[in-house]
Amino acid sequence: MKYIIILRVVIKIKPILKPQNAFDATKEHEFEFSYPSIISKSKLIVYTNSNEKTVYEQTQTSSKKAYVLPAKTLSNGTYYSAKIYVYDASGKISEESNHIDFYCYSAPILSINITPNQVIAYASYLLQLSYLQREKELLNTYSILIKDNNANDKTVFDSGARYAMQGLDVMVTGLESGHSYTAYVYFDTVNGLHAEIEPVTFSVEYSSPYLSALLLGQNNKCEGTVSITFNIHSIIGETENGDAIYINGEKIDLRNDKVVFSEGVNLAGDYTIQIDCSDLNGCTTIMEMKNSNGDRVTVEYMEDTFSNIGVKKAYLELKAYHSGVCYDKLSNFIDPPSSSQMVHIWIRKFNNLYDLKLQ
Repeated sequence: MKYIIILRVVIKIKPILKPQNAFDATKEHEFEFSYPSIISKSKLIVYTNSNEKTVYEQTQTSSKKAYVLPAKTLSNGTYYSAKIYVYDASGKISEESNHIDFYCYSAPILSINITPNQVIAYASYLLQLSYLQREKELLNTYSILIKDNNANDKTVFDSGARYAMQGLDVMVTGLESGHSYTAYVYFDTVNGLHAEIEPVTFSVEYSSPYLSALLLGQNNKCEGTVSITFNIHSIIGETENGDAIYINGEKIDLRNDKVVFSEGVNLAGDYTIQIDCSDLNGCTTIMEMKNSNGDRVTVEYMEDTFSNIGVKKAYLELKAYHSGVCYDKLSNFIDPPSSSQMVHIWIRKFNNLYDLKLQ
């Protein structure tokens, strides 16, 4: 006698509940999950992590693979666990999902030292942020974006992710007079609570330093002419490594080169030099000036991490050589600019003293 045995194996597939960052329980929150088949409804169970007491157990009818927890269902300052069940199209319930843990925290109180429509009178501005959270949830990272409203919302400053231990002060540079900007600030805590400051729009208006010429007129009455002289003269610069490379006829590419001024240079006098540049690399010689007497002035762009504050800063270093003696001068310190960010450099000599500024 022969027998035919038919084995039927029923495999129950369980849903996968996705991990949850901390969230504010006073607001509606969505729990996402995955499941390979069509569903008709889902049941979420939430319980306290400390004693496993069930605080929420409800079923929602929806084919969407996300469960919407109503606002004010849970309590902030509590550590919870959750699991979910789903029902297929025929009404059969699945196995329980994985268990996830999460925190509920109150939304932090955030602030920035710029008010809407404020007018800033500088090309650089020290942004100062504050963070306060009721349950003492620690801030992990934050970031700042500045967008230029005059340039189709182009991002002109991006701090990247900064750790709270670096402090909440950030120097923003390269702001242009006559432009309107919007600041965006984002915060993330150690348990993933995300918060944002309402975008702040501000404008910049300042007077840029400029070079002026002293005009001297002389009447040549016998010739019927007037001679005019002025106190600006040309100095000729050359790239050190060969022919200059120009970008769109507006900029000169010095990323692998530098400019040396050797003709028409009077290092003994007073002067002011403005340089606008971008895409700077750490430890780069911006320019060099020298005369026939062996006197020389160099300006280098530097980026260093300082052990006392643990963060990287950018600055200028000027060295002036005269009669075998070297005079060394450092500029102000700023956060390293992005490759696309325009940097403004001012070099001034007056009464044998140098002044450097980096914006």
